[in-house]
Amino acid sequence: KSREIFMSQPVLLELEAPIKICGDVHGQYYDLLRLFEYGNFTPESNYLFVGDYVDRGKQSLETICLLLAYKIKCPEKLLPAPRRPRVRVHQPHLRLLRRVQASLRHSVVEGLY
Repeated sequence: KSREIFMSQPVLLELEAPIKICGDVHGQYYDLLRLFEYGNFTPESNYLFVGDYVDRGKQSLETICLLLAYKIKCPEKLLPAPRRPRVRVHQPHLRLLRRVQASLRHSVVEGLY
């Protein structure tokens, strides 16, 4: 469902004020919860995330799942900023995959690819 939402939204975002701009989350799940707590996450609030969502924190899986769940619940209120391509973009992806594999059975993870 989240993939459909992302694919249907334009690359150029038209934003409405007021908006809360959030930097790199880096898989810091409890920091993300705190952002939503202090920012009063409701359908009336707008959020723009401009940084990395996963990679360094111990709870990258929980972080990205929460962001995707909120994206499905309020597609126009939680927006990721378009990112510039990186040469080493695969490294955070592989770290997240290793964490998912550690959390879930390997056969479940293989079904994702």
